[in-house]
Amino acid sequence: MAFEIIVDNLMHPKQIVGFKIIDPITLEPEIEIDPVTRKEIKVWYQFKGDATLERKIPDSNIIYISWASGMQGENNRVSYLEGLIRSYTMLTQLESSRIIWNIMNA
Repeated sequence: MAFEIIVDNLMHPKQIVGFKIIDPITLEPEIEIDPVTRKEIKVWYQFKGDATLERKIPDSNIIYISWASGMQGENNRVSYLEGLIRSYTMLTQLESSRIIWNIMNA
């Protein structure tokens, strides 16, 4: 799962405006050298290689949740969110089945 954090001003962000779901398959992480500070920074490219759609997104504007695959040498591990998502999915299924039952027996 991947989300982009939408801020009010990209150069000097002060407020989060919203979140946008991004297809994680279209993202590719990369380490670059900041031309001003000469330090390594992590950035994400969306649709890398496609000249018309390619976007460069700073790491601070991406929420990337990985379940079982490591990225660039990270250890493979299961996210703590795995259990929360399973519980949430079960809750929504129970709520949906209760609504369906009420409609059928109304």
